[in-house]
Order: sequence, then C-alpha cells, then structure tokens
Amino acid sequence: MHTLSDLLTCNTTLIPIAVPSHWCLPADHESVPRARRLVAGVLPIHLPHVVFGQPTREEMGEELGDALSLMTSELVTNAVTHAPTYERVIEVTLWRADGMLWLAVSYCGEVFPVRSPRPPDPVAPVYPDPESDHGRGLYLVEALADVWTVIARPTVGKSVVAGLRLS
Repeated sequence: MHTLSDLLTCNTTLIPIAVPSHWCLPADHESVPRARRLVAGVLPIHLPHVVFGQPTREEMGEELGDALSLMTSELVTNAVTHAPTYERVIEVTLWRADGMLWLAVSYCGEVFPVRSPRPPDPVAPVYPDPESDHGRGLYLVEALADVWTVIARPTVGKSVVAGLRLS
C-alpha cells in the first residue's frame, strides 16, 4: 500500500500534478480585473517544468500570460454581460492537460453572443460595427487561442473553453 507521499515522489523527484484552479465570482464588472489577477497568480503552477532546449518557464509564462490575461478579460466580460439576473455567478477554471493550458468561463445564461468557433466553410464573418465599443471579444479569443469552443452545460448555461498550446 502506497501513501500519497509515495505516489508523488519517485527517486526523490516530485511528479507535478495538474490540479485545476477554479473560482466562482459575482457576475459584475468588478470580477473582470479580479479574474485576471487570480488567473495570473496561479499561472506559474500550471506551467510545465523546464525541459532542455525549450523556453524557460519565465519566457513561456510571459507570452502565455499576456494571451491568457486578454482571453480572461474578454470571456469574463462576456459572461458578466450576458448572465441572467436570476443567476449572478460565473465560474472561471484554469487547468493544464494534453500539452495545453485550458481556460473555461461558464455561466447559467441562455443567451450567448452570436459567434461560433471557426466555421467549417469559408463564410465571410459578420464583423461588429467599427463604431461599436463592444462585440469583438470572441474574435480576440479566436485570434489568440489555438482552439476554442462553446459548450452547453448539462442543465442550463454555457461554457466557453479556450486552449493555448504549451510547446
């Protein structure tokens, strides 16, 4: 029988475990900078250990940190904007899996901005009015993320999940 300590160590080398970071935040605009700070604060935990010939954790973290900060802002802003009045909570989750860093922002709303992930057919996208001060969030996420999608939650609501490649 092994203890948890035995399973985590192998020849005195700690094996990193990717445990998701998860926060429930009020669906108000003050949660946008708070979510950015929370995600930035745990980013070093989610970065892989340095491998010879690969970028350092600091180099990788700076590039990923910028992309992740903007994606967090856009997705949390969308969730705050579209969360229904009866459920004013959003969830933010960050985790590492399969060589990717994943960010999910979820809320209980029925409505989500009309923009689907990368259409399979070459269809001219409908861009927001150049004079508008909103409507570009998911375009930014698409430009930054290696992959992203909108997933219906099992009961009600949606999650937007975006992945950044770690290599």
